[in-house]
Amino acid sequence: MKKLLIRQSIIFLVLLLFGICFHTMTFQYFKRLLIRNNQLIAGTILEKHPELESELVEAMETIDPTNTDTLPILEKYDLDDIEALDELSFMPEIKKTLLYIQLIYHVTAFLLLSVPFLLYFYNEKKRMRAIRNELSKVLNDDFYISLSDYEEGELSNLKNDLQKMIVMLRDYSESMHQDKLALEQTLSDISHQLKTPLTSMYMVNDLLMNEQMEPEKKKELLVKNKKQLERIEWLVTSLLKISRLDSGVIKLKRTSVSAQKLIDDALAPLLIPMELKNQTVKVECEVDTLFCDRHWTIEALINLLKNAHEHTKENGTIQIVVKENPIYTVITIQDNGEGISKKDLPHIFKRFYKTNEKSDSIGIGLNMAKMIVEKQNGTISVTSKKNVGTTFTLKFYKTELLEEEKIKKEKKKNTIKKIREEHLK
Repeated sequence: MKKLLIRQSIIFLVLLLFGICFHTMTFQYFKRLLIRNNQLIAGTILEKHPELESELVEAMETIDPTNTDTLPILEKYDLDDIEALDELSFMPEIKKTLLYIQLIYHVTAFLLLSVPFLLYFYNEKKRMRAIRNELSKVLNDDFYISLSDYEEGELSNLKNDLQKMIVMLRDYSESMHQDKLALEQTLSDISHQLKTPLTSMYMVNDLLMNEQMEPEKKKELLVKNKKQLERIEWLVTSLLKISRLDSGVIKLKRTSVSAQKLIDDALAPLLIPMELKNQTVKVECEVDTLFCDRHWTIEALINLLKNAHEHTKENGTIQIVVKENPIYTVITIQDNGEGISKKDLPHIFKRFYKTNEKSDSIGIGLNMAKMIVEKQNGTISVTSKKNVGTTFTLKFYKTELLEEEKIKKEKKKNTIKKIREEHLK
């Protein structure tokens, strides 16, 4: 507002100076016209009555200025001089009238220039005050405000940009809140999962403190402690893997790998446990290569195969089938185990969810497998029937593979072209 007033004052002074100059020039021009008029009147009269020359000069102050039919003959009386006309009786009134007209003009011009600017800046100030009030709400964690403005102007652009920033901050705040809740839940679950083996180890340790215990019994308790330590180690390792996947630290890189080799590597850690339960594993691989992250896909398959092994009774069968079509490659893992109830089926991929509370399972293997597959632009689904068996279906889509191959071919083509050009040079 101060800048506006300063600028408007400067404009007003410029207009005032211009008006004064204009007034002076107008008045001078008017006097010249009056001299011309007097000359015409005097010339006309003296042509007919030369004897009235003296009387005519005396009557010049009251002559009618509208009569312009005479010729100029009054130069010898100095009536053609502009300064002499200031003595005429009607000149002050004419001068005053012209001055009033100029003042009215400039005041009107100033108001016409000022009022729109004042109204504009008043509205802009009002809008700025509204923006400050809304931003104050944001500072108080109230992100559900609206600053959208569909008018034109820099302030409207600012409001729209602020609205976008507020939406981003709101999403980020909600994401942070959800992450905080998830972290609290995860820490609670980890604490709960670690509490059971640690309690068991404390009890075993107290028993081992007894010096009168037989060596065979001590050995048995040490074996139990070792199993609990192994369980804690596996739990901590798995949780670290999940946390790295959650945080996005790990970026899965999809490459072309041998499908058969992938299945063999996933089966290798489970062959002995499966053999102890006399379980039969059937592999049907109709695909040569699979586009995936080899290390993490093996991790996902191990968790799924381990789940199938644990829930399949002795002499059971686990079947692995790998097929493909133009859109995706599919891996199915099917067992004839105890199956999953309809109540538990929608929740089995949730972290720390267990279908049987008495089971030694922690409930993170299937969750990790789902995360790994989905981070590779894939999907995982499950179908199951109680006491019949369970089937997990993994789909790895080829869209990225086709794009990668296209890029590689283009690079190869450009490389060959450059080599040829250099050879020609």
